[in-house]
Amino acid sequence: MFRLKTSGRGKGNLAESLLEHCSKQQSVLAGSPRNTLEQLALKKALSLLGAAWRLRDEPRDAWRRLLRLFSLGTPWDGEEAGETPQVYGLQLVSAGKMAFPEYQVWRKDILFAEREDLIRYETARVLESQLMQAALDKKWAKARELLDSVEALARTPDSVQCGKRDQALPPFLRRFTTTGVYTRCRCLGVDVLQRLKEHWRAVRLLRALLGQTHFCLSRRGHWWDRLALNLDVHLGKPGEAMDAIKEALGESGISPASRHALLTRAARLAVKLPEHPSASALRDFVPSDVTATPEVTIQGQLAERMVPGRTNMFAVRESDGALRVIPVEEVALRHYSEKGYPQGIHGEGSTFHALFGILCWDAIYADGVPDAFRSPYQAFPMDLHSDGFFASREQRFLKVFENIRTSSVEELAEQVASTYDSHSGQAGLVQWERFSSVQIQELVRCFGPEVLWRLCDLLARNFRHRRSGLPDLVVWNPVDGRLKAAEVKGPGDTLSAKQVVWLRELLALGIDCEVCHVTATSSKRLRKQENFITDKDTTTKK
Repeated sequence: MFRLKTSGRGKGNLAESLLEHCSKQQSVLAGSPRNTLEQLALKKALSLLGAAWRLRDEPRDAWRRLLRLFSLGTPWDGEEAGETPQVYGLQLVSAGKMAFPEYQVWRKDILFAEREDLIRYETARVLESQLMQAALDKKWAKARELLDSVEALARTPDSVQCGKRDQALPPFLRRFTTTGVYTRCRCLGVDVLQRLKEHWRAVRLLRALLGQTHFCLSRRGHWWDRLALNLDVHLGKPGEAMDAIKEALGESGISPASRHALLTRAARLAVKLPEHPSASALRDFVPSDVTATPEVTIQGQLAERMVPGRTNMFAVRESDGALRVIPVEEVALRHYSEKGYPQGIHGEGSTFHALFGILCWDAIYADGVPDAFRSPYQAFPMDLHSDGFFASREQRFLKVFENIRTSSVEELAEQVASTYDSHSGQAGLVQWERFSSVQIQELVRCFGPEVLWRLCDLLARNFRHRRSGLPDLVVWNPVDGRLKAAEVKGPGDTLSAKQVVWLRELLALGIDCEVCHVTATSSKRLRKQENFITDKDTTTKK
C-alpha cells in the first residue's frame, strides 16, 4: 500500500511517481540489491500485466518520424509523435466526426532536404517535449540538463549549416525546422535559468536570442522585457535595463502589448534614474492620448474551499433555494443580465475569432498562397500567425472589408447565416459548439458594419499579436441593439498588457467596453442565510 497524491494525474505521471517513491524507500527485505522496493513493485506490475513485448527502436522511431512528418501544420502537430492523437484524429475524419475546410494544397518549399534533416528535427522535438514537461513538473535541474543538451546540439557543424539553410525559408515555415525548435527551447530555457536564479546566464541567453533575427520573431518583445527585468531587478543594473528598453522600442516588429509592458517598465526606471540619457528619449514613445477604460465594481459571495484546485469561486442561492458554485465570469454575466443585457457569452477571444472567421472565411482559406496549406487536415493556414498573412491576401481582404462596410445590417446577417450553415462543424477559428447561428446574427446586428470591418481589419493585419487578450464577456440586447464587452477581474486579479491594449483598441472602434471588478464578500453571510432558512423551516414545521 502506497500513499501518493493521485488527484489530476495521468497514468504516465502516476507510474513515474510510484517508481520515484519506491526508489526513496527501503524494503523490509533488505540485504540484497535484487530486493529493492522499486524492483518489487516492477515485478508485481509485470505479474499483473502478464506477457509484455517491447517494440524494436528502429521501426518505432521510423513510425514516430512518419507521424511527425504527417502532422506538420495539423491540429495534432503539438502532440508527442508516436502517441495516439494523430491516428485517433484520422479515425475521426474517416468516421465523419471531424471535418476540415476546403482549400488548395500547395507545397512549394522543401522542409527536409534529406533523411538526416528529418531525424535531427524529430530529435529536437523530443528534447523540446521533455524540456516542457520538466518545466511543467518544476524539475528545474533536469530542465537545465536538457537545455545544456540543446545548446550542445545547436553548436554542432551540421546544425549550424542547417540553420543557414533554414533562414531561406518563409518565416512561417521556420518553426518547422530544427533551428526553430532549438530557438523555442532556448526561449523556455530563459525561464528555467531564472527559476534557478542563474540570472547572468539568462541574460547571456537573452542577448543571444535577440542577436538573431530569423526565428521566433513574435517573441522578441517578450525577450526584451525579460532582459530589462533581469538587468534591473536581479542584477542591479537599471541603466543597462533602460538602454535595452530604448533599443527594443526602436524595433518596428514589437507587438502593441510588449510595447505597453516595456513602456510601463521604463516609467518605473525613469523614477529611479531621472537623469539617465535614455529617460528623456523614452518619453517620446509614450502616447499622449490614452483613453481611460471605464470600470465597474460588483460584489459576490466567495465560496470557501468548495471546488478543489479552483480559486475565486462564488456561491449563489437559486430561486428554488438550491446552492450553486459558479466562476467569477458567471457572477458578471448575472450582473449584466440584470442591467438589461439578457444575452451573453463567456468566450474571451473566441467570440471575436468567430466573427472574424465567418466574415472573412473566403479570404482566410483563399487559394494561391504557396505553402499556406501543405496538408488536407489543417484548421487554418500555416502563415496565420506570421507577419506575411495579410500581405499575401491583401486584395482579397480589402474586398471583404469593402463588402462588410457597404452592406446593410440585414444583408450582413444573411451572409453570416449562409456561411455558418455552409461550414458549421469544420475545424478552424470558429468554435461552432459555443455559438448558434442566431447568436452570430444578433452579434452582427449589434456591432454593425462599420465596427465589424474595422475589427476584422485589426485581426487580419496582425493576428499573431492580437489573437489573445480580448475581453472575457460579450453581452448584448437583441431588442434594442445594445452591446458591451467586459474584462472580468476577480479578487487579486489585474489586467495584463494584452488586455489593456485590446480594451483601448475596442474603445477606439466605438465599442462599449469596461473592466468589471468582482469583489468578494465573506461566505459567513451565506452561512447566516442558510441558518436563517433552516430556523424558519423548523419554526414552520412546529
